[in-house]
Amino acid sequence: MNFKEGRKNTMEKIIVTKEEQRAIRALKRLAKKWPDSISLFSWSGTLCVMKRDSTGLLAEIDAIQGIDNDGGCPGYETEVNKEVEIEYA
Repeated sequence: MNFKEGRKNTMEKIIVTKEEQRAIRALKRLAKKWPDSISLFSWSGTLCVMKRDSTGLLAEIDAIQGIDNDGGCPGYETEVNKEVEIEYA
């Protein structure tokens, strides 16, 4: 059963923990000082740090383990619940 088939008539509630809030704030702070010269790329579940080489091709210069990520595009109608009530713990 996909998300749309299993959808209830009530809005789902998501609780964002203090730890999750701190992680989100840390990413937002990092984004403000992130150098334009490097980018993040999700590659088969690995978060890679990329930089263009002298030919203009992307080169992987590092990989960050421990952060779940997905480079795919979810089907917003069937895989992502965009109608949630967010509660901060």
